[in-house]
Amino acid sequence: MEIAELNRRIGEKLRALRTGRGLTLDQLAQLTGVSKPMLSQVERGETNPSVGTMWKIVADLGLPFSVLMEDPCPEVTVVRAGTSTVFPEDDGRFLVTPLFAADAKHPVEIFDVLLRPGGRRVAAAHGAGVSEYITVASGSFVLVLPDGEHTLSHGDSIRFRADGRHVYFNPSQDDCLLYMVIGYFAGV
Repeated sequence: MEIAELNRRIGEKLRALRTGRGLTLDQLAQLTGVSKPMLSQVERGETNPSVGTMWKIVADLGLPFSVLMEDPCPEVTVVRAGTSTVFPEDDGRFLVTPLFAADAKHPVEIFDVLLRPGGRRVAAAHGAGVSEYITVASGSFVLVLPDGEHTLSHGDSIRFRADGRHVYFNPSQDDCLLYMVIGYFAGV
């Protein structure tokens, strides 16, 4: 999908979510901590919002990340290699690729995450009942959670409640490829 089309889709979804909840841009800005001008630019499709900005908006609304990009979910979905949009953060050292979006029938999102050497991503707390499941496909990384640091390497997996701040960090000289599932299960 072209970036301009993706920005337009994100803007339309955000406007629909905001107005569906009866929120003004000012109210959404207060709720999310994202400035009103930035929210307005996103809604008009005039900017390519960062992963951090999108996470901040949806997390504070209690929604999955992919809700801003989702299409109606058919019974069978095939995602071909190289066709998904990659969202870079940390000067391209944290690359997240949404593979499957959450919806009413499927309360999970699946991502491919490439954490380059020295890459670091500070993730804000997700909503209550949100859990992350990560498997390391290659390389290694450090996950900093409220209970401490966890070093994970090729083949390791971890599940954690994502309702607290967490940090992904690759201190090695090699790329680290992660498969991440985020589950939206209230009350878990």
